Amino acid sequence: DEKAVTRGVRHCFNNTGQSCNAPTRMLVERSIYEQAVETARTVAEKTEVGPADVEGRQIGPVVSEVQFNRIQYYIKQGIDERA
Repeated sequence: DEKAVTRGVRHCFNNTGQSCNAPTRMLVERSIYEQAVETARTVAEKTEVGPADVEGRQIGPVVSEVQFNRIQYYIKQGIDERA
């Protein structure tokens, strides 16, 4: 379901993805896998990143350089896994 995938992706980005309960995986039925990947990609690409005080931004700055490096690691891992 497109709405469920959209909500799941947005949940990943809550609190700039720095929540201890931020999901790292989404389980979908094989029959909708390709559609779910495309929906997730579209939602992620449309996510506005920037200063938290700018209207319309969904992701603001991270808390520290350590956290930034951790996020970069997970991005690379996702790319390597073709997520």
